[in-house]
Amino acid sequence: MLEDDASESLTLSSAAELSSLLGSERGQQLGFPLVVKPSLGWNSDCVSKVSDQKELVGAVRRASERHADAASPSVGVVIEPYVEGPEVDANIVLLDGQIVYFDIEDDFPTEGDAPGAGMEANFQETQVVLPSKLPPDEIHLLCESLRSSILRQGFTSGVFHCEARVRHSSMHYTDRQGILDMEKKKERQAKERSIYLHEINARPPGYLESVAVMLTHGVDYYALRILLCLGSNERHRIHALSRPFRDGPQFHLCILIIPQTRAGVMKTEDAGADLFRCHPELRQHVPDYDTYLK
Repeated sequence: MLEDDASESLTLSSAAELSSLLGSERGQQLGFPLVVKPSLGWNSDCVSKVSDQKELVGAVRRASERHADAASPSVGVVIEPYVEGPEVDANIVLLDGQIVYFDIEDDFPTEGDAPGAGMEANFQETQVVLPSKLPPDEIHLLCESLRSSILRQGFTSGVFHCEARVRHSSMHYTDRQGILDMEKKKERQAKERSIYLHEINARPPGYLESVAVMLTHGVDYYALRILLCLGSNERHRIHALSRPFRDGPQFHLCILIIPQTRAGVMKTEDAGADLFRCHPELRQHVPDYDTYLK
């Protein structure tokens, strides 16, 4: 593994390796809580937080089985520490190793982040808010740390979608009268802040997030991706299209995920349109929406 803190995480090629791990010296040093997830996956599917060895065994088995029967079978498992601190989505445009544009978005706590959450709690996104409320020094730390991680992967140019957490951040989420928001901690943090990388995707963010950035900041990641594919002759256009709105973000925007609560057949093909018919007062506050069907 290429990260400085990679020793905190480990991978299993299958669930069968767990017993030998638990019997080893490294296995005895595992600290809980831990996060267990399939080595192949998306949308935080089958990601669990475990608090003891019994939960670890069950979560590893479940994660290993998740894609065992897929068209391209995968039974590998990733085990990593549960890191407290604000989680972010970070999108970075690199050109010849230098950042020409970036944006940081606050990924609000999930069910799995709740104190005392068990292995059945999930880590599916609830809402993503941009621009981030993190202070400038933590934004700078994120950019420099993630840029270094991308370069270690061997990339020098491209559009990258990253997910990470800020350890020992000066900010945290609080619930005031039912409203959850990020606030500055009252006590000063004694430990040094650092970035814990969850993942790097060598691609722009998904549709909802790319549209959100274009509406909020005026930067089109898909256009930049195409220009980067055309080579160095497009570098002037890349710089030109990496300029956000002159007066800053035009608003704060929230990407709100409304997940299904059970399996079945949807009553309507367009849940968003149905929502606005029932609550027309919401329409002026929603610049875009999409309904995903599977």
